[in-house]
Amino acid sequence: MKLIIIEDEQEILQGMTDAVAAIAAQGLEIITVTNSEEATELIRSHKPEIIISDIVLPQQSGIDMLQAIQMPDYHPKIIMVSGYSDFQYAQRSMQLGAMDYLLKPFSREEFSTKIKQVIEMIEGERRNDQYISGQMKQAELGKKLLQNKFLLSLCMTPTVLQEHIYHRLQMWELTWLADANFSVIALGIVRQDRPSPVDKQAELENFAVGNITEELIEGFQPSVVFPNIHHNWILIAPSEVIEQLVAEIQSHVWQYQKLTLGFGISEQQFSFPSIATAYQQALKALKMVYMNPGHNVHTYAEELQPDQESSRLSFELAAQGMLQGDLDQISKTVDHIVGYYVSAQEVKDYQDVSKKCLEWILNLHSVLRDKYAVPVNQIPMSLWEDLEQCEQLEQLKALMLNYLTGVAKRVASSHSNAIIEKAKTLLDTQYAQHITLQSVADQLAIHPVWLSQLFKKETGTNFLDYMTELRMEQSKKLLRDSQLKIYEIAEQVGYQDLQYFGKLFKKRTGQTPKEFRYGK
Repeated sequence: MKLIIIEDEQEILQGMTDAVAAIAAQGLEIITVTNSEEATELIRSHKPEIIISDIVLPQQSGIDMLQAIQMPDYHPKIIMVSGYSDFQYAQRSMQLGAMDYLLKPFSREEFSTKIKQVIEMIEGERRNDQYISGQMKQAELGKKLLQNKFLLSLCMTPTVLQEHIYHRLQMWELTWLADANFSVIALGIVRQDRPSPVDKQAELENFAVGNITEELIEGFQPSVVFPNIHHNWILIAPSEVIEQLVAEIQSHVWQYQKLTLGFGISEQQFSFPSIATAYQQALKALKMVYMNPGHNVHTYAEELQPDQESSRLSFELAAQGMLQGDLDQISKTVDHIVGYYVSAQEVKDYQDVSKKCLEWILNLHSVLRDKYAVPVNQIPMSLWEDLEQCEQLEQLKALMLNYLTGVAKRVASSHSNAIIEKAKTLLDTQYAQHITLQSVADQLAIHPVWLSQLFKKETGTNFLDYMTELRMEQSKKLLRDSQLKIYEIAEQVGYQDLQYFGKLFKKRTGQTPKEFRYGK
């Protein structure tokens, strides 16, 4: 055990050292130092269990030192010493991890009692840690089973990452699940006939697959594998290693067991509660493998499941893309729409796909008309006829892309002009307020990046320069035509910082506000 004392008064430092030495058991290393800079370096390198420090020290205070030594997984017992009774000192010390606060002058007996209590506390914590460690070793045989049950519970129910859940992740070294981008794989043996529940050979083969997989993932950490109740193996791993990991498992299982595996892979996930979503996606993808012999790896993203792809089919997002004249985005949207409806369960043939796409276009028209006040013509009858007669998906995509591109070119320019005029009106009426690109975009119900691009395109200047020039022109009028003080003028045109207003004004006009007012 190590203890460090930081005190700049030599006499007090010696007294504290003697007091600690008198009560300390063998094995306590006492470090003494007179300034916080040296103490900071010693604490970072030695990580003493106990820190005793004066608050008032040369150059850097004890409070500053406490801030400097904050490190992950380092929680020493800290006692601060001061001649000041100000509550703020004690409060700040406690916030930075101090457990006690001694006021000078204090007796040797009082100091010794405090230190003895701290040493006993640390020894008690160590004994408790040792006891817990012993219990964990006894439970090692059941650990894997408990871990598997825990992981399966995360798969069955969306789970919020609360403190007790995080503790369990720590216990099983699975904390990477809390912040990693991951995918879930469901893997199983592809057979011509489904095995019976009592098929011992199938059970042994499945067990062998699990063993091979567990050995392989040691080279793909962090990752974890466990069985589910359907005798599939469930694998959770970072998304970037999924392709290589699947190839390795396929190769090794065939090499050693001559078994063909099917893999259902979820979409990439970004949050802990989505483990359950990814698990269901992986099972659905594995089901597609069993339904389509010859395709042993299936990714859920290929399915474009109707109830999971609303973002890709959002009429509002598509409308915004058309209003921006973003032809590349329109092309991608068409690909997503057609792919979506091809995979929908209720769609049986190309005619059904055509009808769904026409319905989608009608909804898009409604959004353009009702939300964005953009006049759009009715869908021409020729498009209806052409789409209904389509027998190839590429032909269907080409017809849709041609039509939507034509609509986009017609509406994008006029709508852009209208948006910028509204934005300029807002600036003209609200320039004296705290107005930002985000606030104007919110009032116009559009994305700020789009607003910024449109503003530059239509006005030839960026949003901030336009607003600044507007404010400068208003301030010039007020300087010449009013008796308002300069700080009052600054506030009226939207600047609360007079000094900043003065610098900006001179940069724009070459004169200070005062020089401009009096014509110098």
